[in-house]
Amino acid sequence: MYETFTVVIAMIVTLGFGVAVGWWTAAKAFKLEIHGIESRVADDQANYLMILRRELANYVIRREPVRFINAYKKNHEDLKQYEKFSKAALIGEYTALCKRFKYFRDLDIVETRSHVLYEDAFEGMSVDDVLAHYWTICKFQRLKILLDAHWASFGVTSDQDLAHCEEYVTAITDAKFVVRLENAIKTYYGSRVAVFADFENDEISVRSLDSFLETRYGVGFKDTNEFGIWSVFYFDEVDKAPLITYRRSDSSFTVETSVQTRLKDFFS
Repeated sequence: MYETFTVVIAMIVTLGFGVAVGWWTAAKAFKLEIHGIESRVADDQANYLMILRRELANYVIRREPVRFINAYKKNHEDLKQYEKFSKAALIGEYTALCKRFKYFRDLDIVETRSHVLYEDAFEGMSVDDVLAHYWTICKFQRLKILLDAHWASFGVTSDQDLAHCEEYVTAITDAKFVVRLENAIKTYYGSRVAVFADFENDEISVRSLDSFLETRYGVGFKDTNEFGIWSVFYFDEVDKAPLITYRRSDSSFTVETSVQTRLKDFFS
């Protein structure tokens, strides 16, 4: 009898231990599964916001590249300062944004079909408005990163990204400058009354520059007070296309600085 009782107790203890282990294992697995879900949700949300930012940034940087990079420099430093905020202050900032944007979809100010041109979609919005909303999204991301452990591995801005942005803005401004030079020369050739004659209208001034090897023109843009040199070199081979070069300069056309042309076709 005693032995039977002992066996029953042992079986109950064993069964209980097994149930406890099973429950603990299931709970741990469930916890890991939930953690995985939350991480994946955070990843999807972060990627969604990055896509929204890309839409806005592409629109602004095409039109106002210098304004975009200046805003990047300022806001990059401002976002760094959040690391010094107390948790209560961060929560306050985050709560204020959540009151403005109750759902992630509210952060999408484009709100149009995928095939609609951005120029059409943003009609009625100023560049300042679009740029401000871009940095609102960045601010939201930064706060999420500091408040939510599932967002901790994501980034918003960085010194490396800023450096790349500066280089890219230079490429854009150079490309737009090259296109302006090309258009100025087209205007010059279409309007001049004599070979190598000086030309001037309300927007540009063009004059021939001395050169033994090239045909060179100095161009001035009155609205921006910028100056450039357009030159063409003709090869002896008749089937070889002329070599056209573009340079930035000063009002005397004695300074020459090379410019990048790789993006010019996007602005022609």
